[in-house]
Amino acid sequence: MPDRASSLRGGTVETARHLLTFIVGSTHVVTFRLLWLAFLFYGERAVFHNAANSCAWPASPSKAWPVQPAVHVLLVTDPQIIDKDTYPDLPLPSLFFPIVRHFSDNYLKNVWTSLAVNPNKWFDRGYILPPDQEALRRSNWRSGLVQPPDGVVWMGDLTDGGRRGGSDAEWAALVHRFHNIFWRPREADWEAPKSTLSTTRQLIVPRASAAEFIPTFYLSGNHDIGLPGTTAGHRVDTSASEDAIERFNRDFGLRIDGGGFVVKDRNPFVRASLNGRILVSTDATLGATHELVLVNAQDLVGMEREGGGPFDTHLSSDHPGKLDGRLGDTAHSAYKETYDFVESVKSGGIRVPRVLLSHVPLHRPPGTTCNDAERSSKHGVYRESSRPLHQGTDRGSTYQNMVSSSVTDWVVSSIDPMAVFSGDDHDHCEYRHTRLESNTSVSNSVDGFRVGEIPELTVKSVSMTEGVRRPGFARLSLLTPPSTSMAQSNAPPYVAMAYTPCLLPDQIGIWTGLYLPFFIATLVGLWLWPRFFHSRRDTQGYLPLNHQRKRDDDDDPPPSSERSYGRSLSGTAASNGWKRDVVAVAIVALPFWVFCQTHFLF
Repeated sequence: MPDRASSLRGGTVETARHLLTFIVGSTHVVTFRLLWLAFLFYGERAVFHNAANSCAWPASPSKAWPVQPAVHVLLVTDPQIIDKDTYPDLPLPSLFFPIVRHFSDNYLKNVWTSLAVNPNKWFDRGYILPPDQEALRRSNWRSGLVQPPDGVVWMGDLTDGGRRGGSDAEWAALVHRFHNIFWRPREADWEAPKSTLSTTRQLIVPRASAAEFIPTFYLSGNHDIGLPGTTAGHRVDTSASEDAIERFNRDFGLRIDGGGFVVKDRNPFVRASLNGRILVSTDATLGATHELVLVNAQDLVGMEREGGGPFDTHLSSDHPGKLDGRLGDTAHSAYKETYDFVESVKSGGIRVPRVLLSHVPLHRPPGTTCNDAERSSKHGVYRESSRPLHQGTDRGSTYQNMVSSSVTDWVVSSIDPMAVFSGDDHDHCEYRHTRLESNTSVSNSVDGFRVGEIPELTVKSVSMTEGVRRPGFARLSLLTPPSTSMAQSNAPPYVAMAYTPCLLPDQIGIWTGLYLPFFIATLVGLWLWPRFFHSRRDTQGYLPLNHQRKRDDDDDPPPSSERSYGRSLSGTAASNGWKRDVVAVAIVALPFWVFCQTHFLF
C-alpha cells in the first residue's frame, strides 16, 4: 500500500514536472519564444513606426535662426476600405473575405497608428516643441520621433464601394468601420474651437500641444460617389447610386460658407459641399499665410470626357486657360457648383500661396515619365509600375485617369496653385506643370523647384490591396514667409512650402521575407538544437580512463536487435519531443500575434 501511494505521488510529481517543463520550456524553446516575440513586434508595430519616423517633415532650406514655425499637413489617399463586393471572384467568399478584410483593415490601422495616433500620444507627455527646439531635437540622431500633424487631408476613395447602392444601415456600417480604422487620438480634442463673430472660418495653425484640435478634411473619389454625367436619362456610371453624393456629403462633406471657405461649426447657415477653401496660418500675427483649395475632381472629369471610352465628349476650349465655347457651356450648366467654385477662387480677394488638392491627377503629355530624376534621388521614392501615368478609362466609365487638357489649363490658371497633390492612380508620380499666368507674387516658390514651375505629386495609395507593394503618403510643410516678402512686392523669392513623398512597409514582404523564413528556421532549429547539444554532452569526458562511459564501452556491445529497438524508441521520442517543442513555442507566439491585431495597448 505504501508502495502504491509512493508510486502515485511519484507519477503526479513527474506529470507536474513535464507540464512545468512544457510551460516554462527548455533553453531552446525559451530562445525561440523570445525571438518570435521580437520578430512579431517588429513586423506588426516597429516596422510601421520606423517607416513613419524615417520620413520627417520637410524643413525650410533657410538657415536663419531662430527657426520659424511651419504648419504640417499629412496627405493620405485611396484607403479604399474593401467590402463584400470588392472581390466578386474570390473563392469561398464567406470564408476568405473576412480574412482578407481583416488583414487589409489591420494594415491601415497600423499605418494610421504610426502616423497620427502614437506620435500624438508620445508628444502628449509634454508640449509639442517650438520650431527651434524641434530642429535641435531632430538634429540629434538618437531622437527620431516625428511630430504629429497639424492637419490631415484625405484625398478621396475612402471606400471601395461607397458609390454602390445599398441600405442606409450598410452605409452607416461602412462609415463606422472607416472611423474605427482611422481612430482619433484620445489625447486630442476633435471638436473645433467654437466660432465667434469674427472667426467662423476653419484655420489650420501650428499645434502647441498634443491635446489641441486636429482639423481633418475629406475629398471625394470616384469610388465614393461615382463619376457624374447622364445619357438617355440614366447615369453614365451605372455602378453609382443616385444618393451616393448625398450620403458622402452627410458624413464626410466640407461645411462651407457663402465664399466657399470651410467653417468651424455645423449650423443651418452653412452647406455641405465637395469643394472647399481652407485657410492656413503659420503665425497668428500674419493672418492667413497659405490656402488649401479642395476641388471635386469628379466634376472636372465630367466636364470633358476623354480616354477612349464610349462616352467621350471631344469638347475643347477656344482659348488656353479658359472654359468657353461648347466646353464652357457644358461645364457651367451641368457642373455649376464646381464651375462657380473655381471661378470664385480666381476672383477671390485673398492672395496667399495656394495648394490645389484633387483626387484625379491633372493632364500631362503622353509618355511623360513619373520619376523626376532630381527629386527621386533626394526622397528615394520611385514609381513601381513601368508604365507612366496615361489617359484612359473603361467601358463602364467608372474612372478616368486624368483631367482633360483644357479643363486642367482652366483650373491651374484660375486657382494659380504653388503645388498640386492628387491620388487615384495608387502609384507614385511627380510632374512639373508650367504656369500660364500668375495672379500671385513671383516671390513664391516650392522647395526644390524653380519659380514658374508647379509641381504635382500623385500620392501613392495608403492601402496594401491597391496594386502597389510599398504603399505611401506625403508630408507637406507650409512655411512662414519673411516679413519683407509680405510687405514688398519686389522682395526676393522665398520658399513658401516644401513636401516629400514617403513609403510604407511591404506587407507581403513582411509575411514572405520575415515570418516565413523564420518559421522554417524555427522548425529546423527546434529539431537540431537538442540533438546538437545532446551529442556534444554525450561526447564529453571520454579521455579519463576511469569515466563510467569509458568503462561501459569496454563491455561487450548489446545485440543488434536491442540496438535497433533502442534507436527506434530514441527516434520516436525525439520526434515527439520536437512536436512538443513546436507547440510550446506556438502557444506563446500565436497569442501575442493575436493580441497585436487588437491594437489594445500599442
